[in-house]
Amino acid sequence: MLKIHQTRHALKHLKTHRQLRKMTSSACCNIPPVTTHDYQPKGKYEQLGSYKTYVTGDKTSGRALLCAYDIFGFFPQTIQGADILASQGFYVTMPDFFHGKPYPLDQAPPKNDEQKQNYKDFFATTANVEENVKQAAKLGEELKKQGLNKIGIYGYCWGGKIAVLSAGQGSPFHAAAQIHPAMVDANDGKKVTIPVASFISKDEPEEAVQEFHKNVASNSDIASKSVWKRYPTVHHGWAAARGKLDDAENKKQYEDVYRQLSSFFKANL
Repeated sequence: MLKIHQTRHALKHLKTHRQLRKMTSSACCNIPPVTTHDYQPKGKYEQLGSYKTYVTGDKTSGRALLCAYDIFGFFPQTIQGADILASQGFYVTMPDFFHGKPYPLDQAPPKNDEQKQNYKDFFATTANVEENVKQAAKLGEELKKQGLNKIGIYGYCWGGKIAVLSAGQGSPFHAAAQIHPAMVDANDGKKVTIPVASFISKDEPEEAVQEFHKNVASNSDIASKSVWKRYPTVHHGWAAARGKLDDAENKKQYEDVYRQLSSFFKANL
């Protein structure tokens, strides 16, 4: 009975849509204008560990974010998102987890047997989740060595899974966020030990995300710091490679989710 009471108590404090909007307003987070065509990156590419990495923002801030992109790798929409977060006071790093060999956007979803096999092979090798979670942890430790004392991780689609699985016991990160995540598993919420945020489109399983956050809420240490929000008017991928920034609604919700991410990480880093 005590455990049930504690879980219900934690759920009362778990921030959802209305509370999240209030948190964003109090943060007064203004993002720069979003560019819809021919975006010019504000950062540069450096080496982080063994990875070519897009870096942007002020490293002396002491607050770093590690971005796990989606399976399509570096894309203007994703890079612009990193620059937006950098404008809010974060040092943002986006490693090339796939070493220059992302999955082709024009083959998603796979259209024939050959592409289906290629897709399966990609997730078994280059995008192997277990191996990339290990690599993300190493990169987090590398950022610590460089003097960054507060580190968050966020990811899109495949990268959202990497972010959530990087949030468990012994994590080098202090907060994690998943945006239009893939492979949502409610049981992952039982393992996270740091505040976590979920921002989902109309295409993700809302019930699974709710169950995930119910499990997060069972940990009273992070329940009140964790958030989730559904974006019912936009598609899976709207904040990253598949973002259609020339579409007014997509652009509006793209801007909103980066405000939410910034507020979440400001509150927890």
